[in-house]
Amino acid sequence: RRVALAALLVGTFALVPLRFTFASPAAPAAPGEKHDDSKSTKSSSTSRTTTWSDSESDGGVSFVLIDGKDSHSVGSMRDIRKAKALAKKVDKERFLVLRDESGTYLIANEASFAEARALFAKVDELGEKQGELGEKQGELGEKQGELGGKQGELGARQGELSAQVGEISVEIERAARRGRDTEELEAKLEEMSHQMENLGALQEELGERQAALGELQSQLGDLQSDLGERQDRETAVLREKLADFLEKAREAGLAEKLDD
Repeated sequence: RRVALAALLVGTFALVPLRFTFASPAAPAAPGEKHDDSKSTKSSSTSRTTTWSDSESDGGVSFVLIDGKDSHSVGSMRDIRKAKALAKKVDKERFLVLRDESGTYLIANEASFAEARALFAKVDELGEKQGELGEKQGELGEKQGELGGKQGELGARQGELSAQVGEISVEIERAARRGRDTEELEAKLEEMSHQMENLGALQEELGERQAALGELQSQLGDLQSDLGERQDRETAVLREKLADFLEKAREAGLAEKLDD
C-alpha cells in the first residue's frame, strides 16, 4: 500500500500539464518591406529615419525627404546616406533627393517639399499603427516571459518533490521490511502529496494564463499582417505618385540634376 501511494504521487507529478506559450515581442515587418534593424525605422529624442523599402533593386523612383534631423525615404540606405551628406552642402534643412533611371535630382523648393511631404501621409499613418501594435506585442511578450519564469520555478520545485517522494518511498519500504514504524515517513509522504497537488493547480492556472496571452498575441499578429499588406499596397501607390512628382518638377525646372 505504501509503495502504491508513492507511485501514485510520482504519477500525479508526471500528469501535471506544463503549458508554455511564447510569441515574439518584435513587430513583424510588412510583407513588402525588407526589414533590418540597422536599416529600417529608427527613432530617438533627436532624430528619426523611416525607410519604406530597403532594396537596391526595387526599381521605380527612390526618394529621400530630409526635414531637419528627420528623414523619410522610399529607396535604400545608400540614398539616405547620400541625401544626408548633401545636407552639409545645401543651405537648407528641408529638401528632397530623388533618383530614377535617368539620374539623381535635388529639389529644395518649399512648395514642392510640402507637396511631397503630403504624399507620405498614408504610409506614415500605417507605420505608426504598426509601431503601436509592436509595442503591445512587446508588452505581451514580457508578460509571457514572466509567466514562463514562474512556470519554470514551479517545475523545478515539482522535480525536487518528485525526487524526495522517491527517496521516502524507498525508506518506507526498507523500514517495513525491518519491521520498523513507518508512520512518520507516511506523514511526510502525505504532506508532499498536498504540496504537489497545490503546485499542479498553480501550473494549470499559469498554463491557462499563458494560453490567453498567446491568443492575444495571435490576434495582434493578424492585425500586423493586415497592416503590412496595406503598407505594401500604399508604398506601391506612393512610388507611382513620386514618379509623377519628379517628372513635373523636372518640367518646371525645380529639379537640379546631381552627379552620381
